[in-house]
Amino acid sequence: MLLGDPDPASNAIAPAFSGSLDVLHATSTALIDGMKEILLKSDFEGSMKVLTSWIPVKDEELLMKVVKGEWKGRRKRRAKGGGGGGGEGLGGASPALQLQ
Repeated sequence: MLLGDPDPASNAIAPAFSGSLDVLHATSTALIDGMKEILLKSDFEGSMKVLTSWIPVKDEELLMKVVKGEWKGRRKRRAKGGGGGGGEGLGGASPALQLQ
């Protein structure tokens, strides 16, 4: 069974959520971009620890601007037929995004 496929054994009603996860993807991309220097300097274990721990944000307004830019960029790539697969990199996220 693939992720997102309905369970054939279940008679449950389909979930009401029918949108995409573009906002979640854009937020994740913005946060990862803010931690880029830490991630590049760390080994695998250190990077995984950083990615799975709590991430305090100093400037919420800046984070939201970066998320909005990432979201718009992802929508444009999808409209062009780029799909939005894993090969896009970190897009145009701002290096000025400050995490605590």
